[in-house]
Order: sequence, then C-alpha cells, then structure tokens
Amino acid sequence: MDGSEGAVKLRIERFAGFVALLSATLVITALAHQPQSAARLTVESAPTDPAACAPPTFQPGYEAGPGSVTPLGEGYWFRSDSWIEAVVCAGGTLRITAEGQRAGQALPQLTVAMNEGVLAVLDFGERRTVEVTVPSAGRVYLGYFNDYYLTESRAVFLRELSLMGKGCSSFEQVKLRSGQGTQYTAPTGTALFSGGEPLTFTPCRSGTLRTLILGRVARGVPPAFEIRQGNQILYRGNVSKRWTELKLDIRQTPLTFTLLNPYWKTLGDRNLIVRDLQFRVTRPPQGAAP
Repeated sequence: MDGSEGAVKLRIERFAGFVALLSATLVITALAHQPQSAARLTVESAPTDPAACAPPTFQPGYEAGPGSVTPLGEGYWFRSDSWIEAVVCAGGTLRITAEGQRAGQALPQLTVAMNEGVLAVLDFGERRTVEVTVPSAGRVYLGYFNDYYLTESRAVFLRELSLMGKGCSSFEQVKLRSGQGTQYTAPTGTALFSGGEPLTFTPCRSGTLRTLILGRVARGVPPAFEIRQGNQILYRGNVSKRWTELKLDIRQTPLTFTLLNPYWKTLGDRNLIVRDLQFRVTRPPQGAAP
C-alpha cells in the first residue's frame, strides 16, 4: 500500500466512524456519495507533554463536492454537506461564533462530535456565539449535514442521441464550455441544456440524426430550442413536457444545439458560516502535573 492509498483508507475509516456517531440523531446525506463499511473511528493519541498542548487547527475532513467548505477569515463557509476536524490535547471549551441562511423553512445546523459521541447540534440564524464543552482529548468534528438548495430553471434534455442506419454513429470535435449550464455525455448519448451556452459537434457521417427530447417549463414558459447546421435551421420550436422523438437529416458538418430562452433562479440556498473558533483548555492534558 503506497502513501496515497493509506491516506484514502484513513479518510474512509474516519468518515464511517463519524457517520456511526451521528446515525442516532441525523440523516447523513453524505453517506449517499461514498458507501462505507462498518469501520471504527480512528482517533489520534493526545500528547502527554503539557508544552505540546498547542491550540487546535481545524481543517476540512470531508466534502460532498468541490467547494463544499472553504476558509473564510478566521472560520469556514459551509455551502454543502461537509465537516472540518481538529485534534485537541485536553478537555476544554470550544467557543463557536456562527450565522446561517434559512432556506426550506429551516436553519442550518452545526453538529459538534468527537469519539465520545455527539456533543451538540446547534441551529444558527443571526450571528451568535455558543460554547460547547469538550470532555477530553481527541478528535473533534464540526459538521454541516442539512444542506438545502432549490432552483427553478428552464431546460431541455436529450437522450439516445445517435445516427441511424449502418456505419459509424459517433460525434466528433465536440465544443462545449463547461460550467455554463450545458452538459453532454458521449457514452450515453445524453445532453442537458439549462443555460444559453451552445453545444457544437461534427457527426462522423451524413445520415439521419435521432434523439428523444423533453423540456422543463419555468415561469409558465416552455423552453425554445434550436438545432442549426451552418446557416440552415434544422429545428426551432418549443419543447414538450413529454419525451418526443426527433429525426433530422444531417450532413457531415458541425451541428449546433442551443437553448434560446434560458431562465435560472435560486429559490432557496441554506448555508452556514462559522466566523470564529476558539478553544480554551479547562482540564489538564494527560500527563500534566496537578
């Protein structure tokens, strides 16, 4: 096992252990992202030298996706399911200053846990400061697990995108700028259009293009969609809310697919901002003189 495999194994053990601690009180949505075996939580040993009892430094321990938790000043901004963690060398008091954005009729929650179990589940709306007793040395986790994000968007979906008949059926020289609301998955022949960024590709031959197309209405307006080849418009119209078969005769020249009337609005976005974390030792470290 090399160093990278060892690090992955340790991360898995910590994740599984933390989920076990919270299972009695929380629904951990992060579990859906990375199935785990029933591993025990691994906790680092606390230093026995009082001089080594430095203030803990919290670092991200798990993220449901990139950017789920990011540093912000003296604290962290939780945008999605994630946790931060640190090792404390003795029992003490953890002072947390945080605020949250309500969405879906609920406030964001910060779960404080360690090897003994869940220490606190805290709701945050307006900025406030809370003190949590940490009973002993060990690894402390601060987790955000009740994320909520809801949008309304106009969109078009394509599936089973292919060329009919004998011969090649692939699409080449795909041009797509990522992160603009348009996605294309070549192996499955699927595409999603929720932004105005076009998708362009060149079929491997002339023939008949076949796909199933479906639209999602927003603000009572159906999506308008266009398929163009050079200066020729092969298809332009509103897309039905039901899957509809579409067949088009095409040449071996670039095809461009575009959602003409994109609409996107965030209806709810729950976030948690931890502004400051302070830890004060109230119980001597293990091995310290009385």
